[in-house]
Order: sequence, then structure tokens, then C-alpha cells
Amino acid sequence: MPASPFTCVLDVRASLGECPVWSVKEQALYWVDINAPSLNRFDPASGRNVAMPMPEAIGCFALRRSGGFVVALRGGVWLADADGTLGRKVADAPYDPAHHRFNDGRCDAAGRFFVGSMNENRDANSATLIRVDPDYAATEVLRDIMISNGLAWSPDGRTMYHSDTPAHVVRAYDYDAATGTTSHPRVFAQWTGETDRPDGAAVDSDGNYWSAFYRGGKVVKLSPQNAGGKPPIRELASNALAFLRGLAPVYRQYLNERAAHPGMLPVLMLNGHPVAEKAVGRQSATTFRPVFKIVSWTARGDLKTPPRQTAAPATNGAGAAAAPAERPDTGATRAAPPKQPDANIADDFG
Repeated sequence: MPASPFTCVLDVRASLGECPVWSVKEQALYWVDINAPSLNRFDPASGRNVAMPMPEAIGCFALRRSGGFVVALRGGVWLADADGTLGRKVADAPYDPAHHRFNDGRCDAAGRFFVGSMNENRDANSATLIRVDPDYAATEVLRDIMISNGLAWSPDGRTMYHSDTPAHVVRAYDYDAATGTTSHPRVFAQWTGETDRPDGAAVDSDGNYWSAFYRGGKVVKLSPQNAGGKPPIRELASNALAFLRGLAPVYRQYLNERAAHPGMLPVLMLNGHPVAEKAVGRQSATTFRPVFKIVSWTARGDLKTPPRQTAAPATNGAGAAAAPAERPDTGATRAAPPKQPDANIADDFG
């Protein structure tokens, strides 16, 4: 392999790394290893990752406005302190935990926590998407799902997107932000290829829906006018961007960082090998294995012209602006970007 300027900042070797959430307030990346199970906090400035063990599989989480987290464990939804210590259980799991668990989830703009489940046996559409309100009331929003994924909202908060991975489909719904309810379901995109399985997703400020394909080795970008299942307007073939369901938001951050800070390039690591930016859209530098690597950044002195700007400032999928992650110090002189509110923030939940 030719010499590369890229450096691995954290070789985690996670079993099933998912749900990356950047905290602007802390300048830290939180993420989960579903199977460890653990909630993790990575500080890119120090290179330190702290794993907070969980008693059972953790599908997803959200930051709480007052501090700490709301976490979706196999047995239900819990509140947790900033150090990961569980507080109280606020909602039971709406399934048999012997063969189901929570999976993808996030908050809407009002701070309601939406979390979907999955049928681990994959033998029936027995999973659901539920909404947990600040008063802890849990309400079923969608049903007849096998693996709930790809939850995101349009910038104006009027459309909700959701995917069922084994069904190769993304659906759109009219969304009432005042009540947290959906209506008028329709197919937004449909695929038939064996490896075209829409998984984690995010929406940018232009309303484009980005989906990472499980086992597909690519991220697809869909226009908000895509209704009816037309082909994606852009495909990016890269195992480093698709092996992790929740990496679509990180890729979106990478596009915005690259546009905002000329002279800086991303560090994408897979199985201990760097995946250069040139691999995105063409081919990966290595073969796929389920090993999660944190994304970081590096300066490259031989970059003579600013990178081509390819994305507008991102949103958190619920209409609020999502701030890109700060890079660790690379020695390059640059102005720090203005801090913006944290994304994926749950209401204080009492």
C-alpha cells in the first residue's frame, strides 16, 4: 500500500459500533457498541475514549438538555447520568426481549425521543417505532417493521423519513410537529438489489436524505423530490462510510468540514488501514470487516487549491443545525468555526 498522510486516531475494535452523536458543548463524540454493550465518549483533542458499560444491549441514545442521556436498552428506555450510571426506567420495551431489541432512534425538534426496534430472528414484521414523550408516555407510531432504521426529519420538520432495512425501502410521512404524529405514508425510495439495504440516515439543510447501506458499501444521497422511488441522485461507494449504520451523519460532517476549512482532509480508518478521500466514490483501500474506526482530520501541505464545496451546512435530521466536529490540533493555522447548538437533544424528561 502506498504511503499515506492519514493517521488512525482510535482503533476501537468495536463489535457493533453505531449511533455517533457529536456534543458541541463538550467537543466530544458519543457512540455506542451495541454488543459490548457500552455507551462511549471519545475526546478527539486527547485521543481518549471512555467506555461506559451498560447492563444489556444498547441500541441508541440521545443527549439530555439538562445533562446525561436517555438510552434505549434491550429491556426498555432509561435515563442515565453523564457518567453512564442508569437512573430510572421510563418506558418498557414493547416486545419480547428474548428475540427483539431496540435499534435506531433519535429526537425530533421538540425533544421527543423516537426509537425503533428490530426482530433479531428476521422471521416476521413484528418490530415497531415508538415515541417517548417528556411525561414518559410511550406511543406506537409505526408497526409492521422487521428492522427499524433511517429515522430523520426534513429541515422544516414537516416530513419524517424511516427505513425498514430488509424491505429495501425508505418511506416518507407527513409529520405534525405539534403532536408528534405521522400521516400519509408513501414510498420515498425502493431498491431491489440484495445489498441495497438502507440503514442509518440523516438529512442535510437542503432536505437531501443520506442513507448508508448495510452490506452495500455505499452511501446514497436522495433528493427531497425523490418520491416514488427514483434512482438516487448520487452514490458514494466506500466501505469506510457504510460499514457503520450511523456513519451517514459523520460523512455529512466530513463534507461540511472539508468545504469550510480548505487544506484539511479527512482521516477514514478501516481495519487499521487509511481510506483516502480519493477512495470515496471509486473504491475502498481495504476489504470490509466489522471494525469501527473514529473519523478524524489531518492537514496536507501539498493541497494547492481549496477542495470543491459539495454540501451545505447540515441539520440534525430534525430541522436544527448540526455542528461539524472540531478536529484535533494538526498544526495548521485556521479560525475555529462558531459553535452551534447540540443536535439530537432530548427534553429534560422531568
